[in-house]
This record gives sequence, structure tokens and C-alpha cells, in this order.
Amino acid sequence: MDSQHGHGDNPDSRTRVLTDSGLELYNANIRTHLKKIELVQTEVELCLERFSTTNSEDYETVLEIQKTLNLCHCKYSLYSEEYLKYLRNTRTEDSLRIAEEHKKEDLKYKDIIERALQQTKVSDRHETSSQFTHRSGAHSRASSNSSLLPLENVQKLKQLKSN
Repeated sequence: MDSQHGHGDNPDSRTRVLTDSGLELYNANIRTHLKKIELVQTEVELCLERFSTTNSEDYETVLEIQKTLNLCHCKYSLYSEEYLKYLRNTRTEDSLRIAEEHKKEDLKYKDIIERALQQTKVSDRHETSSQFTHRSGAHSRASSNSSLLPLENVQKLKQLKSN
């Protein structure tokens, strides 16, 4: 790989220019990282779709979805950090630009996952309290309306993936 130094004393300002074989390897690594991230994103979408169609009284299923979302959050964070590290270490103009773009998308995506996790916890708390008391009509309507958030999250996730 050829190295091209930027102007100034800051070592972070140095960028590299990849050879043809280096560029092929770089593109293959990008595809590998993105595939891992996309697989987790698909798993999150499936969880949210399942949550949106799950009866709020099905405590076991809600708990299972919550656990899966927590695992997905961890996997996504790990894969995203690995991807960012790879992009930063590659230090080409393209990789640094992609890293900045990914950081922005990463924040949006993590926010969506965290809101979905909050939604499953709210549903979980509703279930725990409902085991001890009867639900009022208003409480039941609020619980059924709470499933709208996962559908909105699925749409937002799909939109982020298509960008």
C-alpha cells in the first residue's frame, strides 16, 4: 500500500492511498462488516415486528423478545465498533468519510433499539402489575396502543438501512 502524507504536524491528518489489491481487500472487508451489521438489523426488525403483533398479556413472549433485543443491541454495538475501528485504521479519505457517516447512522440506530427496549420494559412492567390487579378499560386501551411504537421503529430501521 502506498502512503500519502497530509500537510501539517498532526499524524491523524495523514491519509493513505490504497493500491489496486489493497482496494480490493478494503472493499471485501467493508462488505463483510456491513453484512454482519445488516444481519443484526434484520434480527431487530423481526423482533419489533413480532413484538407489535404479540398480545401484551403474553409475558413469556415479551420477555423472550426483550432478551433477544438486548442481545442484538450488544451484537450491533460490537459489530459497529469493529467496523468503525477498521475504517479509522484504514485511514483513506473514503474510509474516514464512511466512518463519519456511520457514526451518525450508528447513533440513530442505537436510539431506535434503546427505545424499543424501553417499550418492552414498559410492557413487562404492565404485565407484572397486572398479575396483581385487574386492568381498567383505559389501561387496556393504553396497552394496546403501545404496540404502535415497534411498527414505527421497524419503518425507521428500514429507512436507515436503505440510506
